[in-house]
Amino acid sequence: MGDLRPIALCNVIYKLCSKAWCVASNPGSMIAQLYKARYFPDGNFWNVSEYATPSYSWRSIFATKDLLHAGSLWQIGDGASLSVWNDSWIPSHKLQPMIGASTDLEIVSDLIKLPMLEMNIKCVVVL
Repeated sequence: MGDLRPIALCNVIYKLCSKAWCVASNPGSMIAQLYKARYFPDGNFWNVSEYATPSYSWRSIFATKDLLHAGSLWQIGDGASLSVWNDSWIPSHKLQPMIGASTDLEIVSDLIKLPMLEMNIKCVVVL
């Protein structure tokens, strides 16, 4: 990057993180759709792995993913778009089904009783 002063480096990181956040939080935007088509057609920004021959812009945005992830929190909402097993929606825990337990749990909304927004205790016991 050459000889950047600390404040200039912070500005560069801020701009790259802003672009990455735009891709992650606005999947319907044109730039997010372009990156999705090329780099993560079957997933999302958070679960994409490194691409073999990325463009300079994608490589720069991808480099900020871990920094953004470290400073981000899930907003569960209704849980319809979060995988119980594959998304890290509980900080510092990776859930796995109990051995031998049969469960139809796929998304976090399966754990929530609507309209009261209470946990479905029968399903939580399986976790």
